[in-house]
Amino acid sequence: MAEDLYAAVGEFRTDPRFTARERAALEFADRFVRDHESIDEALMLELQQHLDPGEIVELAACVARHLGFGRITRVFRLDHDTCALHPDDVR
Repeated sequence: MAEDLYAAVGEFRTDPRFTARERAALEFADRFVRDHESIDEALMLELQQHLDPGEIVELAACVARHLGFGRITRVFRLDHDTCALHPDDVR
């Protein structure tokens, strides 16, 4: 992914460089992370226009995996200079 496109992800709804397929996937990912309860039938129908069922499941699993690992990173402070767990404490 080009650096300028990566920088524009926050504007995926309006940036013309994103395809309809990418917009649908990014909308799903955004809602999955911010408010999963807002994923409605309309969004699922939009996804189904651009992705096959297997791709939708793969997208959901990928978003869930990254969300989970992001939370683990924050809980254990792996994104800081010091980790909340000391290596000697992990057995």
